[in-house]
Amino acid sequence: TLFRSGLAARAAQWRDGGGALEVRDFSLDWGPLDLSAKATLALDDRLQPMGTGTARLTGFAATLNAMADAGVMPQQAATLATAMLTLLSHAPDDDAEPEVEVPLTLQGRTLSLRKIPLARLPTLDWPAQ
Repeated sequence: TLFRSGLAARAAQWRDGGGALEVRDFSLDWGPLDLSAKATLALDDRLQPMGTGTARLTGFAATLNAMADAGVMPQQAATLATAMLTLLSHAPDDDAEPEVEVPLTLQGRTLSLRKIPLARLPTLDWPAQ
């Protein structure tokens, strides 16, 4: 349909054949954020990534505020996500940073925490060849 040559055609065949990528152990330390995650990803009808997963994170409040300040996500979404994560979080001990485990979805290029959109990803442009 939209894509039928080269790499895009192979990606569409992979998707149409039930292709999926299972991420079993992903970790990221970025500024105040400490994140570990697992997910299952595939390609949607426009060959854009989609999927579901879970993430365990600490340092989420400072990270969400920084993302909003940088224009990566709306301030309202950052405030709502911070409030939700704070309510769901727990501290392993008195001196530890609160941590939380949450479900994430990626659909229509939007990364969401439950039903709260966190970030809009750029379109993945497949090369013609």
